[in-house]
Amino acid sequence: EAVEVTEETTEAEDSAAEGTETEGTEADAPEVIKYDRVNGPHDIEEVTAEDLEDYVDLGALRIKLLDGMNLRLETDDATGAVIAATITRDGATLQVQAFAAPRTTGIWDDIRHDLTESVASQGGNVEIYAGVFGAEMLTRLPALTPDGQRGERIARFVGVDGPRWFLRGVISGTAVLGDDKAAASAEEVFRTVVVDRGDDP
Repeated sequence: EAVEVTEETTEAEDSAAEGTETEGTEADAPEVIKYDRVNGPHDIEEVTAEDLEDYVDLGALRIKLLDGMNLRLETDDATGAVIAATITRDGATLQVQAFAAPRTTGIWDDIRHDLTESVASQGGNVEIYAGVFGAEMLTRLPALTPDGQRGERIARFVGVDGPRWFLRGVISGTAVLGDDKAAASAEEVFRTVVVDRGDDP
């Protein structure tokens, strides 16, 4: 269980996420049943102190230290606060980030819509489908390979609305290239996240 702490921001990841290849629109998406959080991710009020014994406390995020996991923290340069965590495990990379949300309505529907528009504006490709966590997105972004050839960067976006928070996960690596073990490994990490929203507005 290697834990590597670095002072980086997610600006690059966010810009990459917003610049992903997109084909199709939210209107093209199938009807998706809302994800039930009974198996996680959980809110801090839904777990006990004993449940969190194998977790690292990152403030708003509590991440369970699972076998074979490498954790990198990304922080805000101005405040030093942790704004995202990137986990690598079994060939998969998962970036998790928590956001404040309204008490009564979730924001995942709006985020998917905005992301789809952003990706489309950059010539990208988006597929919205019913996945493990309800509505999910597979995005493809044109990119150059190390040898200068045309290629694409593929990412899977998952999102879960909780009580006054939204948790986003961006999965990449072999987990989106047909490796079922890597995909299941990333899903386990995301499912075990605990969010501590706090009392601030």
